[in-house]
Amino acid sequence: MISKAMRWASVVLLVTAVPLLAGCGGRTTSDRDLVLVEYADLVKMQAEAEQLAIVDVRPAERFAEGHIPGAVNIRLAEMQRDDPRLSEATPIVVYGRDWQDPRGPAGAKELIRLGYGQVYDFRGGLELWEARGGAVVQE
Repeated sequence: MISKAMRWASVVLLVTAVPLLAGCGGRTTSDRDLVLVEYADLVKMQAEAEQLAIVDVRPAERFAEGHIPGAVNIRLAEMQRDDPRLSEATPIVVYGRDWQDPRGPAGAKELIRLGYGQVYDFRGGLELWEARGGAVVQE
């Protein structure tokens, strides 16, 4: 037989744990929320968008080895609301290593969840960028 105190403790645990497991009650995102951007569209955005932010979600050492010109390196674990590097950005394009890299779409979904608007996923990432003749910057 479960005591009254045990039942009460179970209720308290559920009330506090469920929001944590569900993302703290914040907005959830899925692949349906992603808008893919093609190479040609990204090149056009670079030429026309005044506040474009390109976010490379790969590890810092990979970013230093080569990245899309103008990109900033923000790993998934570092993404936050009101990031000064993204505060004025519209649109925001997120990319990873290649078609198989889950970090690109995950980064785009995280930025959407955090409330950023006009977020795009450049699926194919740096590999596609280079294959299409895009310049790569090394640091």
